[in-house]
Amino acid sequence: MTTGNPDSNSVLPNPYVGPRPFEQIESKYFFGRDEETKILSGLVVSHQLSLFYAQSGAGKSSLLRAGLLPRLTRKTRVGADENAYLYQTMHVLPIVTVGRGVPPSTVGGIKNVYAFSALLTLFPDADPNKLGGQTLVEALPLLLDDHIEAGAIWEPAQERNGRVRPPLIKPDATLLIFDQFEEIFTAHPERWREREGFFQQVTELLARFPTLHVLFTMREDYLAELVPSAHLLPDELRHRYR
Repeated sequence: MTTGNPDSNSVLPNPYVGPRPFEQIESKYFFGRDEETKILSGLVVSHQLSLFYAQSGAGKSSLLRAGLLPRLTRKTRVGADENAYLYQTMHVLPIVTVGRGVPPSTVGGIKNVYAFSALLTLFPDADPNKLGGQTLVEALPLLLDDHIEAGAIWEPAQERNGRVRPPLIKPDATLLIFDQFEEIFTAHPERWREREGFFQQVTELLARFPTLHVLFTMREDYLAELVPSAHLLPDELRHRYR
């Protein structure tokens, strides 16, 4: 009897990532939360502003990165032959937070520290001193105004290894996710007066860009602190999922 010897250099990927959140590239190892992913994706597609909250350690970040993002950005082929194109539900901007520290190189004034935190992630190559003086409404047009209408070709057809990938059409909407949103209450407590201004910036941003959707994710134990500010946001932030 002959026994095959497996390649001693081959290592199977470990589907268990440990205590850290799953990342988007690990979505194929992310099991058991299909229904939650479906409900959350339906919420963010249907409403311009949504809130997702859960207890600490419930896997919110994993659900976002390995569940929601792959579902919203999965490319589906539509049509055949020369009429084929690729479609995805939403375009998703980099996930941001409101609690980042201020870079030591920042010497100018910061208009709103919570908006500034988000802009640092959205514009990683920009001068922090210039970002500090901008609002979300002033900065985001660089990412949202590409002068391409929804449904038009966003990425042309590409040929690779003798096969043609159909063109990708532009999605109808763009999603901006604020993860760990409880940081608006825990980070930069000395600048608490800027919280109201941040909420007003989000409201103005959504009014300016009707195809932009925003999702806040946060720990459930900070929900009570958010409720008094809900009136500053569209629909008083009533579209929620727990």
